[in-house]
Amino acid sequence: MVEKAPAEVLRAKYKKFEELRAQLNKILQAEATTARSLEEAKTVLEEVKKLPDDTELYKQVGFVLVPVKKEELVKELEAKIEELEALRAKYEKMRKEIEEDLNRLMEEIRKLAQSQGGSVLGG
Repeated sequence: MVEKAPAEVLRAKYKKFEELRAQLNKILQAEATTARSLEEAKTVLEEVKKLPDDTELYKQVGFVLVPVKKEELVKELEAKIEELEALRAKYEKMRKEIEEDLNRLMEEIRKLAQSQGGSVLGG
């Protein structure tokens, strides 16, 4: 019974490692999506700012295009960029924390596996 305890601990740590790795993948995807949205919003803002103030602009609301003033659109885009930057920072922080946890857990697993002869996970 005493011999099984380290094997069970190792399996539990490996399971946690796999869960963290899955979380990291989700965060990486969300981070990438946010980065793309941020770059798109910045590009749109740059282009809108180049337009004359009296240009007729429209934005899509659902399936309908509605007229919008340039000043209003610029403010909306700036707010969206600010939100996306905050979200990107949140994902970056989460990613770094999970990467640290994964590295720590990987080291613990390696040490436990070495102390058990390296064959604990297989059996």
